[in-house]
Amino acid sequence: LQDKIARFLGVKLEDEDEEDFRAARLNRFLSQKKTSVLILDDMWENTDMKRVGCNFAVECCRLIVTTRSTEVCRRIGCNILIPVVKLGKDDAWKLFTETLGKETVLGPQVEEIAKSMAEVCD
Repeated sequence: LQDKIARFLGVKLEDEDEEDFRAARLNRFLSQKKTSVLILDDMWENTDMKRVGCNFAVECCRLIVTTRSTEVCRRIGCNILIPVVKLGKDDAWKLFTETLGKETVLGPQVEEIAKSMAEVCD
């Protein structure tokens, strides 16, 4: 996770072997930013974000986590839990088309594929 975050931010960690030094470098980089928001999607591991180098106790840093595990949220130290419920088939399709925009016209084959994908997403 440390490597993925660093690579995305453009922070070089290759020359550091020690996890603590790598975490400190990543933390310094994030602390220098006016505001930082890190989004971790589909988390399944209980991760100590401070050991990774992301100290979200400071005012300028925020963390958004998506997970199906409330245990992961608890261990990461999430302050606010927002349960998300699965949309019904019609609501999911409405959201998809509204997000896509009214000016975008889907061909029948593309629409069929998009609808079938929306149905299987859980």
